Amino acid sequence: MLVEDSTIYDQNKYPGDPVALVNGGADTMSVDVKSVGKVAILSLKLISPPGATDSTLSTGQSFVLQAKVRFSGSLKAGGRQAEVIFPPSGNFALEDTSTVKKFLGGSVLEDSVVWQIRAPENILTAEAKNTASAKFLSVTGQTSPEFQVARGGEDEEDDSSESIKELLGQLYSIDVRAQAVEKNTGEIRSATSSVDVTVQEKAQLSLDAQIVSPPGAMDRILSTYQSFALKITVNRLGEAQTVGDSKVRVRLPAGFSFGDVGGSRRDSLFSIFENTSATVSVYSDSIAHSNIAPLVIWISEPAFDVNTNDTAQVLIRQKEFDNLKIVKRANLVLTSQTQADSLAKDQQFEIQAVVKNRGTAGVLPVDSVWVNLRYDTTGFEILSADTLQRVQLSDTARWMLKARGIPGKFKIFPTIEDNVLYDENNYSSIRVFKSDSLDTLELTVIDLGDIAIKAFSFPGSTDSTRILTSTDQDSILLRLVVQNNPLFPQNRLAMLTLPSGISSLNNLQQPVPANGVVEWYLNVSGDTTNGYQSIQVKAEATSNINGSTVEKFATVSIKTITKATLSLSARVTDPPGAMDDTVSYGQEFTLRALVQKNGAAPVVGTGVVQVAATNDSLQIWSEATSSWVTSLAKPFSADTPVFWKIKADTNQVVSRILRKIQNLQAQKILTRQQTFSVNEGGSNPFVEAKSQIEADIRRLSNDLNQHISRSMLRTTIQSALNDSLTGKPAFVARALVETDIVIQPMTELHILASSVVAPSRVSTNQVFTVRADIATDGEISPQREAKLVIPGFQIPDAQKFFTGNRVSWQVTAPANAPQVQTLPDSIIVWAVDLNSGETRADTFASSLVLEQEAVVGISLKIISPPSAVGGRLSFNQIFNIKATVHKSGNAGLTGTGEIKLNYNPQELELLNQPNIKSFTWPDSTVEWVLKTPERIINSQLKVSFAQVPSDVNTGDPAKIDPQNSAALVGISTEVHRLRVTRVPEFAPTKINRQSDTRIPLFGLEFNNEKTSDFIPTVQVDSLTLVLFDSNGDTISNPGTVLSSIEIVNPARAALSKTTGTPRTFATLNLGPSTPGLIPVKFNTAVMELAAGVKDTMVVLVNISDNSPNKSFRMRITDIHAVEISTRNLIQLVDQNGNLWNPENASGLSNTLTVIFRDESKIFGNYPNPFNNEDGFTRFVFWMEDGGSAELRIYTLLGGLVWSKKIENLSGDQTVKPGHLKQRLRILNRKRVAS
Repeated sequence: MLVEDSTIYDQNKYPGDPVALVNGGADTMSVDVKSVGKVAILSLKLISPPGATDSTLSTGQSFVLQAKVRFSGSLKAGGRQAEVIFPPSGNFALEDTSTVKKFLGGSVLEDSVVWQIRAPENILTAEAKNTASAKFLSVTGQTSPEFQVARGGEDEEDDSSESIKELLGQLYSIDVRAQAVEKNTGEIRSATSSVDVTVQEKAQLSLDAQIVSPPGAMDRILSTYQSFALKITVNRLGEAQTVGDSKVRVRLPAGFSFGDVGGSRRDSLFSIFENTSATVSVYSDSIAHSNIAPLVIWISEPAFDVNTNDTAQVLIRQKEFDNLKIVKRANLVLTSQTQADSLAKDQQFEIQAVVKNRGTAGVLPVDSVWVNLRYDTTGFEILSADTLQRVQLSDTARWMLKARGIPGKFKIFPTIEDNVLYDENNYSSIRVFKSDSLDTLELTVIDLGDIAIKAFSFPGSTDSTRILTSTDQDSILLRLVVQNNPLFPQNRLAMLTLPSGISSLNNLQQPVPANGVVEWYLNVSGDTTNGYQSIQVKAEATSNINGSTVEKFATVSIKTITKATLSLSARVTDPPGAMDDTVSYGQEFTLRALVQKNGAAPVVGTGVVQVAATNDSLQIWSEATSSWVTSLAKPFSADTPVFWKIKADTNQVVSRILRKIQNLQAQKILTRQQTFSVNEGGSNPFVEAKSQIEADIRRLSNDLNQHISRSMLRTTIQSALNDSLTGKPAFVARALVETDIVIQPMTELHILASSVVAPSRVSTNQVFTVRADIATDGEISPQREAKLVIPGFQIPDAQKFFTGNRVSWQVTAPANAPQVQTLPDSIIVWAVDLNSGETRADTFASSLVLEQEAVVGISLKIISPPSAVGGRLSFNQIFNIKATVHKSGNAGLTGTGEIKLNYNPQELELLNQPNIKSFTWPDSTVEWVLKTPERIINSQLKVSFAQVPSDVNTGDPAKIDPQNSAALVGISTEVHRLRVTRVPEFAPTKINRQSDTRIPLFGLEFNNEKTSDFIPTVQVDSLTLVLFDSNGDTISNPGTVLSSIEIVNPARAALSKTTGTPRTFATLNLGPSTPGLIPVKFNTAVMELAAGVKDTMVVLVNISDNSPNKSFRMRITDIHAVEISTRNLIQLVDQNGNLWNPENASGLSNTLTVIFRDESKIFGNYPNPFNNEDGFTRFVFWMEDGGSAELRIYTLLGGLVWSKKIENLSGDQTVKPGHLKQRLRILNRKRVAS
C-alpha cells in the first residue's frame, strides 16, 4: 500500500509542514481473495388452484405461493431460508406453520418452497364497498342486483368484465425474502422478490323469479286453461365471474304443468348463466284449485367461481310462490228467449238475450258486452232502432220484431260480438272465453188462415141460398155449416139477424160446436109482403196464437109470396127473321110457348099445353108419328119453354110483292140516314124521296093483302100445375094465346161473326190467314163473291169468287212499321137471289194492330274489374263478362232464349258453369266469371245465340240481326312491371360512430310506368333486409350493430319526379332476438303508386350505442309489391328492363364503418371469446390519413404481450390485420387472438 499524497498536518504545526510519513508512506501485506456468496429468487408465482395462476384471487380463497431460489458462492449450507412477507393492510392468512421456510443444505444450488395462504375475507370497508358496487352497476348498465337485463349468448359479451376488475379488484404485493450466511465473513446474503395479486370479491349468486306476463296473473290468481310466463334470473353479486351455468330446478305444484294444459310434467331443470334469465311457460289446469302447494324454484348446482374453481357462494338459493290459486276462467254464455215459438203474420214479438259470466274470474276492462241480433229477413223485420246493443253482464238485451207474411220456419241468432274483453287473470293477453256466443231461435210463422162458412142455406130448397115461402108458413129450417180452424179455438159463436116479419124458435146467438153445424127454425108472419129479404149470419172465433178475432158473414134470402099464378105466352123464335111472325112460303120455323109463374108459391108436377092451326096453311111436326099435323099437345113445367116445329105453305105472287117491299124498305133506311144532311138552301131532297118510297110501300102492301095467305096458331093450357104450398092447381091468369102468321118469301145471306178468323195484332213481314164463314137462307146463287180490305197489306186475290160457305185469304204484312199502327179491316160478301135476281150482301168490320217485327242482337263486354274493361288483364286475374240481348221492333218476345259462350279452356278458366245460359225477355242479360292463367295469352271470347225466343205475334223464332248475331271480346294478359332504380344521393358516409342516427344507407325509386291505359295502382308494403360484414358473411345478430331501422319517403324538392309528402313507411327496433334476415313490414304507411307515378324509399339506420368497431353493408333481399285491386304480385325490373336482382348493386348499400365514439378507447376484437385452438379474432380500426400503424396488446397490469407494425396504409381506410399467428392469454383467461 502506498500513500500517494498527504495533506494531513500535525495539529500543533498546522498549517505548517505536513505530518511525516513512516516508511515513506508505504507498507506491504498478504491477502487471500475468495468469491462472494449470492442469493437470487428465480421466480415467484401462484401455482394453485388453476384459477389463481393468473394472480387473480377471490376473497377468502386458499392458494399456493411458490418461490424458486438459487444459492451460489461461498454460502454456508445451513441457515438458508425464505420468508413470505404480507402487506400490512392485506389481512392475508398463512395456512402453513410458519412464514419462514428452510432450505436443505449441501450442494443444492436451486430449490423451491411453497406457502399455503388464504386471501383476505374482505378487501373493502362498507363505504368503499358501496362505492365500488355503484361503479360496478354503472359499468354493467344494471339498475340493481335484483333486476338485471337478460342478455344473449357469449357472442354479445364485451370487455366490461375487464373494466370491472380494474375498478373493483384490490391489488396487493406479497414479498418473499431469501437469505443465507457467508462462510468467510458470517455476513447475511439476501434477495427479495414481489408478486402482485389482485383480490376480488368472491362470486356470489342470487336467485330471483317473477311472474312477468300476463299482467293479470301477477297477483298469483290464475284462471283455468291459462298460461303464464315465469322469468327466472341468476344474478352475480360478487366481483369474481363464474364459469359455466347454474342448474335451476322448477317444481310445479298440482294444478300446473309444463307444455300444455293438463300435462303431466311438473318438474324441470334449466341451465342459466350468470346475470341472464330464462322465461318458462307454465299452464294452469282445466279445473279450479285452492290450497295449492307453493311453486318452488331453487339453484340445485351453482356455477363455479372463476378464481377458486369451486362452486360460487349462493346468497338466495330458493324462491317460492305461495298463495297460488286457480279459479274457473271467465266464460261468457249467451241465452235468449221469446214469448212464443209460433207467430202469426204481422205479429209483433220481443226477443230477449242475456250474457252471463259463468266463470269465477271477472272480465276486463269493462263488464259490458256488445250483443247483436241476426235474423232471417225473409221471415222477420226489425222494429228496434238498432240490432247491436251494449248491455251489462246479466242484464237483458231486448229487440222488437215483426213477423212478415211468408209462412215457414225462420231462425234468429242473438250473438256476442267480438268484444275486446279479457279474463281478468289473462289481461291483456287472451280474450275472454265464450263457450256459447251464439244462440239459435227457430220460430214458425203461421198463416193463421181463417174460418169459413161452408154453407148457409135452407135444406131442401132448390136454391139453398134463397127460399120462397107462403104467408104464415112455419118451421122453416135454416142451417149454418162453419169450417172451424184449430188455430181459432176460442169464442166460437154464430149470431143471426132476421128481417121484420121473420122470427126464430131458437136463440139468435148460439155457440158453434166442433162439427160446425148450427140450426134455426123460422116462422113467417102473415103480414110479410112479396119480395126477397136478407137473413144475415155472423160467425166469429178468436186465435190462441195472437188473440185476434175473425168474423165471417153470409146471407140468404127469404121471399114470402102468395099462391102461384100461371100465365101463358107464345111467339115465333126461330129463325130470327120470323120473329115478327112473318115467314116465307115453304119455310120452317119454331113456335115457343112459355107458362110463366108470377108472384105465386112454387108449383109442382107437369102440365099440358096445346098448339093448333086454324087452317091447313100451317102444319105442325109430330115426332111421335113423324108426320105433319094441325094440332099437337106437349107437357110443360113452369117457366120452361116448350117448342113446336111449324112449316108454312108457298105463294109465289106474295113472294114477288114482298121482295119489292123489302127493296123499298132498304131504300127507306138509306134515305132516312141521308135526311140528316141539309143543302146550302136549307132544303133536303132526301125528304121528298123518302115520302115517295113510303107511298110505294103502302101501295104494294095493299096488293099484298089481297094475295097474302093469313093463318093463325092457337096455344092453350090444357092442364095446369099444382101449387106446391097448397097442393091445388095453380091459378091460371091467361090460358089462351092466338098468333097470326104472315107467309111471304125471304132470302138471307150473313157473315157469321163468330166464325171470322183474323189476328188482332201482327208483326211486319208476318204471313197470316183471314177466314170467314157465311150463312144463307132462300134461293141464293152457289157462286158468291167476297173482298178483303186491309190498307197497306199484300193480299193476292183480295176480291175473289168462291163457292160454299167459307172464304179465306193469305195476307202478308208490310215490311216496315215506324210506329205501332191500328188499321181497319173489312170483309164484304155478296150473292144473287136466284128467284128475284137481287143481290144480297153483308159486311164484317174490325181492326188490327201492326207492330215492327222483333229482331234480336247480342253484345258482350267486360264489366269488372274496371281496369279489365279494355280486355288487358294480369296473371291469375278473375274478371266478369256480361252478354246483353238487344231487341228492335215493337213486337214482344215470348219463351226462353239461350246464349252460348265460346272460349279456349286451354287459355281461360270458366268459374261459373255452364257456358250455355238461358234468358227470358225482358231480363236479357247473362254473366260469366272467368280467370286468366299465369302466363301471357292473346285469346278471344265469343257469344252467340243457341236458341232465340219467339215473336209474340208470329209464334216463330224472332229474327237475328246479322250485324249483331254474335259478339267478340279480345282478352290478353300482360306482365305488370314496377321499375326499381337506385337513387345514388342516398349513401352513408364512410365512417360513422356509435349512437349516430338516421344514416341513409341507400335509396330506391319506384316507377309505375304508364305503358298502357290499363295500368293498375301498385302497393309496396314490405321488404326484407340483411347485413353483411366485410367478409361477406351474414351478421346473425344485427341488433348488436343497429338499434333501429326506418323506411321513409324523404322530402326531395329538387327532384320533381318524386311525388307525395314526406312520410314514414316503417320503423323497426332491433334487439338481441332480431334474426339475421330482417323482415320489415310497412306499419305506418304503404307506398301506393297509381299509373305513371314515381315515389322514393330511403333506408335510414340508427347505430347502436354499444356497437363494436365493424364494417358492414346492407342488402335488400326481397321487395313485396302487389296490384291493389287483385293482390297479384308485381314483377320488379331494373333501369334496363331486366328482372330486378338484389344481388347486384341496386340492392346493396355502400360500406358503412362504425368506430367507437371515444377515439382514445382501445379497439376491441371480435369475436370474443373465440375458439382456443384453431379460431381467430379481428381487430378493426380506421385511419383518416395514410401511413403506418402498430397494434399492441397489453395485460391489465400494463405488460406488453404482443405487437405488430403494419406498413403502407392508405388514408380513409378500414384495416383488418387478419390472423395473428401468436396465441395469447390475458388476465381474464380468455383467448383474444390467434
